[in-house]
Amino acid sequence: MEIWRKFKNNKLAMLGFYIILLIILASILAEFSYYDPNQINLNFGGIPQAPSLDHPLGVDNFGRDYLIRLFYGGRVSILVGIGAVLIYLFIGASLGAISGYFGGIIDLLIMRLTDLLLCLPTFFFFFFILSLFKPSLYNVILVI
Repeated sequence: MEIWRKFKNNKLAMLGFYIILLIILASILAEFSYYDPNQINLNFGGIPQAPSLDHPLGVDNFGRDYLIRLFYGGRVSILVGIGAVLIYLFIGASLGAISGYFGGIIDLLIMRLTDLLLCLPTFFFFFFILSLFKPSLYNVILVI
């Protein structure tokens, strides 16, 4: 509770918290928006439009609203982030418990495996692993 009290007293931390909360809520509630993110609107004549009151971030050359598409993309990002963190939490807690319980050579092997994974360039490693499997959102979550 002490951490939450310190967090609440920091105005910039609370501002960031409210901004992130607003983005999450907008992404979740994007389903109830007036515009469909994939609906093509040919009234714009194939020309991207500047921001307006109807379309705060404008529209692309197919007449799709950028803001709604941004919120729908946010849903995917939130899903990938939460899914990856939950997998990290499970793996890290399991390996930590095993290492702490058995100790000795098991602890040493787990630490060397962790050191090996930390020294790999993860960006290229992720692409390599993803190239081995069928592209899907769940494979991205698992690899991350």
